[in-house]
Amino acid sequence: MKKGRFDKKLYIILFFIAIVIQPGSAVSETINIYTYHNHPPFVTGEAKGLSYDLLNMLNEKAGDSYNFALHVIPRSRLNLITRNWHDGDCPDPEKNCEDNWIVLWVNPLWGFGKDPMKTCYYIPILNDSNSIISRIEHKLEYSKPESLIGLKFGGMLGHKYVGIDDLAQKGLITRIDGTKERDNIFKLIKKRVDIILLPTSTIQYFVSKDEIISKHASELYIAPTKHQEYRRNFMVPITRVDIIKFLESVDLSSDIWKASLRNAGLLKGD
Repeated sequence: MKKGRFDKKLYIILFFIAIVIQPGSAVSETINIYTYHNHPPFVTGEAKGLSYDLLNMLNEKAGDSYNFALHVIPRSRLNLITRNWHDGDCPDPEKNCEDNWIVLWVNPLWGFGKDPMKTCYYIPILNDSNSIISRIEHKLEYSKPESLIGLKFGGMLGHKYVGIDDLAQKGLITRIDGTKERDNIFKLIKKRVDIILLPTSTIQYFVSKDEIISKHASELYIAPTKHQEYRRNFMVPITRVDIIKFLESVDLSSDIWKASLRNAGLLKGD
């Protein structure tokens, strides 16, 4: 009797294993999506923003092939995760060269090793720039970093600004750093600083979508000449040809993505 019951239990276990593991079935590979851009329009709230919209688009397209998982982390942690790649140690079968990851919104010029194009592949997502913003009653027609001489400049803690940092170190610009983009806008509105610098995508979001700042939009002046212009990309390990092909096939001209950009204040229209 005991042997019979044992055989019956074993049969049931094997039966369920056979159902779960069927020929042709496969478990989706988890691909970690990292981003250190924790501000609008990329992150606008709990599981909201362009990063999450893009995550949903990728998972919808991937089906059972991949399972994309988004992680919003500090830049310092991202540097640790990708260090072997950007130090030039990867790809190497003898090194810790995990390649089940991609990074959002980055540019190869932003400190990803001496030869970032050698170890990683970059796929365009969004054109962006850095805007110089002042108050309308003392609007600044920016043309070059020297345009800021004698002014109080609101920057972001830990950020480097080409041409501006040198002038600040010489005492020609007073740099006052903040930790949140939204707070810096309020510093400008309240006349605690004369000018601020933000990604154009970020200031566009705040002046059109933020409940409070949008009411002060007419008080702000965004200089037409940009401090820098750049492209935001996917960054993918060079070994992941499959992921590269997949991302290149994503339609960023689709109505779905246009709706996301519109919701973020980056596209005009209904």
